[in-house]
Amino acid sequence: MDKYYRVSLIVKPKKEKLGIAEAEYAELSAALNEKKENLRIVQERVGRLQRQLKAAQDEKADLQAKVADCIARLDKAQKLIELLGGQKSRWKQQSEELATVYYNLTGDVLCSSGMIAYLGAFDSVYRNELI
Repeated sequence: MDKYYRVSLIVKPKKEKLGIAEAEYAELSAALNEKKENLRIVQERVGRLQRQLKAAQDEKADLQAKVADCIARLDKAQKLIELLGGQKSRWKQQSEELATVYYNLTGDVLCSSGMIAYLGAFDSVYRNELI
């Protein structure tokens, strides 16, 4: 009994400390679980934000490709307009020449048909002199 009493004097404070430590452990374990839950929520949010970032980066790359394509098309269109602008004066001149040719067409046909009809009997040297 005496031994038990002496051991119980040593063990009793240790059991009390153990009870306090277990209570503190339970309290800290609950706080840890709460922090782990908060961490899980934050990690989910970070994952969602990373997916949104990737989608935004993909959209940005797509838009940059479209911008580059539009710039290239605009450059080609401007070059084409410049080239066609130079052709405008040539087309105008050619149109005026064709209008003159069209205006003179009836007379030219009349002269040509007369020459064919009346000069066909002569040799080529005489025809060239008459022309």
